[in-house]
Amino acid sequence: MSARLFVLAALAVACAEPPPRAGARPVDLGPPPVASADLAPSASPPPRAAPVASAPAPDQDAAPPGLDPALLEAEAATPVPDAPAKTAITGSAAIVWEPESSAPYGFKSVLIEDAGGSARVVGERAEPVFVGAKALFVLREKNLASRACDECELCVEDPPKCKKDVRYDIQQPFLKPLGAGKTLEPWRNAFSPRNGCAGSVGSHDTQLQVLGGVGSVYFVSVHVWDQFCGGAHAVYADEPLSFDIDTGREVKLTFPGAVLEPLKKRAHAELAPGCVIDPTETPSPYRALAQYGASGAQEGVFLYLMAAPYMCGTGPGHYSAVSEQVSDWIPPELARYGKLPAWVADHLKAVGAKHAFMLGKATLGTARRELKRRVVQTRKP
Repeated sequence: MSARLFVLAALAVACAEPPPRAGARPVDLGPPPVASADLAPSASPPPRAAPVASAPAPDQDAAPPGLDPALLEAEAATPVPDAPAKTAITGSAAIVWEPESSAPYGFKSVLIEDAGGSARVVGERAEPVFVGAKALFVLREKNLASRACDECELCVEDPPKCKKDVRYDIQQPFLKPLGAGKTLEPWRNAFSPRNGCAGSVGSHDTQLQVLGGVGSVYFVSVHVWDQFCGGAHAVYADEPLSFDIDTGREVKLTFPGAVLEPLKKRAHAELAPGCVIDPTETPSPYRALAQYGASGAQEGVFLYLMAAPYMCGTGPGHYSAVSEQVSDWIPPELARYGKLPAWVADHLKAVGAKHAFMLGKATLGTARRELKRRVVQTRKP
C-alpha cells in the first residue's frame, strides 16, 4: 500500500467554493479507525476525521459465492501465538489524552501524579499536549498562501482565458514548544499550495488528523482534498504518518511477523462477507498503530484493506473496506513502552482513555505550570 492513498469521490458539483473548516477530531481506535471519511455529494470535504462505520460482521449463513462458510468461520477463529512479555515503564507523573469531542483535535490533556498508588489529577489543558523527553508541545496553525481558480467555467470552455485566481489560505499546523525550543513540523511535505487556474484547481484543502500516540511516537494522518475545474469527482488522498517527537523524524511501524498471517485471515473473515469487489482477495496490510488497553498493557492496532466498490466502500476512501485487528502483539518499534504503571492504567480505565505519556524531571515542572489546576467542586452540608 502506498503511503499516499488516492481515491476518487463522486461529487456532482464541477467547481465549488473552498470548503469550510471543521474542528479536528481524532480517528477512534475503537471500531476501526480510518484514514478518511466519505465525501458528501456536495463539493465540501468531510469534517476532520469523521468516524466511518465499520465493515459488517461476517454472516456465516450468507457467505459470498465461492466462499465456504466453514472457511470463514475457521479464519475468524485463527489462533494467534502468545505475545512476549511487555517491558514495564515507570514514573510518578503522566499526561493522559482524554477523548473530548469539543476539544481541538478531539483530545484534552490531563496531568496526573502518583498519590500512594492512585492517580491524583493536578491540572488539564483543552488540547493535546505532546510529550517529549525534554519539552512539551502543542499544536498551532499558520497560514499557507494558496490559490483557487475563480473562473472554472472558462477553464473548461476556453482555457487560455481562465486566469482569475483568488487567494485561499490553508491552515498548516505545527508543533510549538511550551517554553523555549524549536518548532516541529513532521508533516511539512504533505502541505503544499495550489496554483489555481494554471493547474485548473477550484476548491482544495489540507487537514491534519491526530490519532494518538505511545511513548514519544505519535500517529497522525494528513487529508488532502482537491476539486479540479470541470471534474465530476473530487480527488483526495490520505497520508498516514508516525513520528518520534524527540527527533521530529518519521517512524515506520511494522506488523510483527508472528501475527501478520493470522490477523490477515481474521480480517478476511470479517471483510469478505461484506461489500467487497473480490471476496477471495487476500487483505493487504495498511497501517500499524498502538494504544493502551484496560490493564495498562500496550496493544497493537493493525489495519488491513480489501478493495470495495465505490458505492459501499467504508474507507479509507470509497474504494476500500478496512478491518482493524487489535492484538497483544505490538509494533516492535514500540517495545520499550510496553506497560504503564498500575496507577496510570487505573486512571485510563476510569476515563476511557487509551493514550498516556510518562513525564520525566525535565518536563514535569513545565507540565505543572502549563496545565491549569482543575477546580474540584464540593457540596456544602
